[in-house]
Amino acid sequence: MRSASVEFAVGVIEKLFSEGALKCSLLEAKELFDFDSVAVVSSRSKASKKRERSKTAKKVNKITAKPTVLLPFCGEIVKDWCQGVKLSFGLHTQCTMGRCGEDTYCKTCRKHADNSATGKPPYGDINDRAEFSVDYRDPKGKMTLPYANVVEKQGISMEAAVAAAATMGWTIPAEQLVKRTSKRGRPAKSAAVSDSDSDDETPKKKRGRPSKAKVSEPTQDDQIAQLVAEAYAETTTEAVKVKKVKKLKVKKLTEEQKASAKLAKKEAADKLKAEKKAASDKLKAEKKEVADKLKAEKKAASDKLKAEKKEASDKLKAEKKEASDKLKAEKKEASDKLKAEKKEASDKLKAEKVAALVAKKEAALELKEEKLVAKALEKEAKEAASEKVKSEKKAVALKVRQEKAAAKKAEREAAKLRKKEAADKLKAEKAEETEAVFPELEEEAVDSSDEETELSETMTVGGVEYYFSEQDGQTVLFSKNGEPVGVYDAETDTVQEADFE
Repeated sequence: MRSASVEFAVGVIEKLFSEGALKCSLLEAKELFDFDSVAVVSSRSKASKKRERSKTAKKVNKITAKPTVLLPFCGEIVKDWCQGVKLSFGLHTQCTMGRCGEDTYCKTCRKHADNSATGKPPYGDINDRAEFSVDYRDPKGKMTLPYANVVEKQGISMEAAVAAAATMGWTIPAEQLVKRTSKRGRPAKSAAVSDSDSDDETPKKKRGRPSKAKVSEPTQDDQIAQLVAEAYAETTTEAVKVKKVKKLKVKKLTEEQKASAKLAKKEAADKLKAEKKAASDKLKAEKKEVADKLKAEKKAASDKLKAEKKEASDKLKAEKKEASDKLKAEKKEASDKLKAEKKEASDKLKAEKVAALVAKKEAALELKEEKLVAKALEKEAKEAASEKVKSEKKAVALKVRQEKAAAKKAEREAAKLRKKEAADKLKAEKAEETEAVFPELEEEAVDSSDEETELSETMTVGGVEYYFSEQDGQTVLFSKNGEPVGVYDAETDTVQEADFE
């Protein structure tokens, strides 16, 4: 089922490409699909995992721009991308899908990791991949291919690959540019060696530089890549020679022989290290020489381009100046004509405005006179109405004051009468008691003029409270201390000054 699904999808893509329905190349279209992640899952387990993911699903993070050309793993781990490893045409590269929220993997790699016994995607984790170069082997046992093999097989331009890596800020490792050759059939058996030399055994490789591929008119970037590949091949093809001995007898080594073997091993390692350093220095010098040459050629091309640009710019400036002068002359002629037309229209408009202003002024004067007359009439009417209202208010206030004074006077007289009746009654009672107790005493005559006036009733005039007493038909006002203040005038509701004896 898995193979049939993959073959069907590939067939559909190839059919679309042959019909011209794709906007990209066939290789780029195939890279858009992760065929290696296709798996057969039962509907029950799929539904249960879907429910679990739906509980913790989050939005996929924004990812960094992807390279435009298929590139190998260059030792750089992009944090925004999935941390799983993806197999692309034999290259073990970082999965370029966005991570699901806080998870380190994308949705697809997380699904495979959950189904894996290691808890990682089928081709491993990118952090494990970073520890190895072209010697990386995934959990399935598949070893990664050098980039040189993939470039040759897929027909990728090395110049385009270097440019794509530069845009991402990467550098293609030198070991990725060494092509790996594999022989068909079972590998040859190696000769038997002693126990002390078994750890140092390495397979023999062909000495010397590999033959150069014939390329028509190679570019400068291709030359740099070829030099890097040759230098790396020279350093990796050196191997330690192992003597073949007949497997006759196995003898135990003495301490001296062990020390001698260890010294020989150290000398071989130092020699290999020195050769690698010399090859590395030579490679650096060659790269610097090529880079300087390339820089000089680029500078010459840049200077030539600048000169051509300056010449074209000067020519364009002259043409622009000529066109600008012509346009200015046309604009000035049109502007002068427009100014004359505007002046004529302005003079006509001014005359019309003056006539309209005069008519408006006359109408305003006439309206102003009418408003003054109406205002005077209105003022006279308002003053007459105000006088009438004032006189009416005055009459009403006078009437109210008189009514208040009459009411107060009647109330005082009634109170005085009630007081007099109570006093007469009290006197009569006292007289009866006196006659009963002292019948022989004669009633003494009391002069009314010598009696003291009792002040008990109060009234308020002008917001001030006074004691009052009725004497000779007038209302006399007293202060709280009993001192006479004046005479109350009921008509004006004021206190009138008076002389007291």
